[in-house]
Amino acid sequence: MLETVEQLLTIWSPPRQAVSYHFRRWQKRGVLAQIRDTLVEQVRAQASQETPKYLAVDSQRVPSTKGGAREYDGSKKVKGRKRHIVEDSQGSVLEGWVAPADGSDARGARGVLEPVLRWYPSAQIMIADRVYG
Repeated sequence: MLETVEQLLTIWSPPRQAVSYHFRRWQKRGVLAQIRDTLVEQVRAQASQETPKYLAVDSQRVPSTKGGAREYDGSKKVKGRKRHIVEDSQGSVLEGWVAPADGSDARGARGVLEPVLRWYPSAQIMIADRVYG
């Protein structure tokens, strides 16, 4: 008899390399973004809201020890990365962007907001921290 969820998952899960391969392949082809966009549209249709009018943007510094873009953020004393996320008023994540921790929030906001504002030009109000200017 299986005792834990981990045991159940190891029996039913495909090999990690296969999952990683397909994840990267779908990410490069834009399949994951299409899935996200379709799900967000379905949630909006159920709520009778076609396009978002209110957006929220924020960042979070995340400690990191592995490869990729990471730097030391002197103000927060964290070596790692900074995640920038844009959400709509229903809590759907519209876009995310990862940058080195030493970058400015204003520069990160441009990287994450430009595509969102192209996709949703009807957005009227954006809620952000003071550091976004």
